[in-house]
Amino acid sequence: MLATGLLIGMTKQDQEYGSFIDHNFLSKHALTAELIRDYQYNKFATGSFGAYGNLRNVNKMIENAAESVRPSYEGLGAFIRAYQLFYLSLDLGDIPYSEASLGESEGIVKPKYDTQKEVMQHVLRDLDLANERFALNIPFDGDPLLNGNPINWMKVVNAFKIKVLINLHVHEADVELKVKEQFAELLNQRILLEKNEENLQLVYSNKGSQIYPFNDLNARSNGYVMLSSNLVDSLKIYRDNRLFYFAEPAVYMTSQGKTKDDFNAYVSIDPSSPFNEITKLYDEKKYTGLNNRYMALNNPAGEPIVRIGYAEQCFNIAEGIERGWAQGDAKAYYEKGVRAAMSFVKANTPAEFVKERPAISDDFIDSYLKSPKASYIGDRATKLNKIFQQKYFIYFLQNPWDGYYENRRTDFPRLPINPNTNMNQVVSQLPKRWTYPQNEYNENSANIKEALQRQYSGKDDNNDLMWLLKK
Repeated sequence: MLATGLLIGMTKQDQEYGSFIDHNFLSKHALTAELIRDYQYNKFATGSFGAYGNLRNVNKMIENAAESVRPSYEGLGAFIRAYQLFYLSLDLGDIPYSEASLGESEGIVKPKYDTQKEVMQHVLRDLDLANERFALNIPFDGDPLLNGNPINWMKVVNAFKIKVLINLHVHEADVELKVKEQFAELLNQRILLEKNEENLQLVYSNKGSQIYPFNDLNARSNGYVMLSSNLVDSLKIYRDNRLFYFAEPAVYMTSQGKTKDDFNAYVSIDPSSPFNEITKLYDEKKYTGLNNRYMALNNPAGEPIVRIGYAEQCFNIAEGIERGWAQGDAKAYYEKGVRAAMSFVKANTPAEFVKERPAISDDFIDSYLKSPKASYIGDRATKLNKIFQQKYFIYFLQNPWDGYYENRRTDFPRLPINPNTNMNQVVSQLPKRWTYPQNEYNENSANIKEALQRQYSGKDDNNDLMWLLKK
């Protein structure tokens, strides 16, 4: 029971409309004409320490497990802790890790803040611990995601460790982190994801509280969503048939004789435009909307929401090899990633929603990978940018917030910034982080002030660079 609650709490998104798509407003995959939303114009709220609440039951789960299955629950607990606190650190910087969740057992109610480097070291160690425990191959109960299969969990854990290492690329030469060595060991000695069916993902269904969050039964505002120039124009430049699976053509264009199978029927809007211009285009129906598959009442399962996936793993491996961290065929991994990403979209789109449109077929994927735009050719920078572009495509309505984190890390693709509409304090850029929650100032003031002084010269604002991003 505790395992189920932890896993659902870690993966399930709020049914509320904004909570589901705000991350794509920030990464400029999409925008809305409903009302001015903070993330669409780059205004950050205060961060949250809610992750620690999700971790509260990890120790309880392990303590209450029968001895015969305890190793698997220890592995699961180590993974959940690493996953939750990795992302919390991406939000904020330094956070409590080594002393977190020790209030009940050791009376530590004001935990110290570990440096972000120390946090990442803890994350990597916890992932190694999880891999070791799952390697004992003891099935366990209470797992709605991977059915308690420890071998599948090993693959997920190792795929996530690759992702953590990729996020440390700025510090690849750090002798203590051993980024390159750990990457090579993962690639050469550990089992990894081999197909989309092994993704760590939450699958929706036609049941009361399990309907896809953006289905019209739950999200009455989804009809205001429009696809941005960043997404639409890139797909058009690549002649990528995913556009027809992601989107509906602009009504204005079809009224002028354009058909659903014509790339030119899909128009885009600069997401940094003034809101009155956006609403005008919406009213004139000069925008590309969401494919009806995301909203239709007769498609309540929508598509699974991926947290750790095979396609992204392939792109991460390709990047690591391209950076010289290990021997291997970066091109092969890049192409596997593209195939997996496109296959996922096709598999989760009922045929009725792409009638009379170009299909994602094996032949199409073959020709796509040979096209000048998508083929894995060029110098290292060009190849890396092709990897980053493909990752940008897979984050559409998927991998919540990873589109922002990835763009912050790579600065690709370039996202539009309009100083006249940007609500960030520095109008020439996106915010770089969230600020710490107020409760920490009230309840753990000495430790948070020490952490702020160490990282940001005592300030706590949205635009300072955390250690992870400092070259």
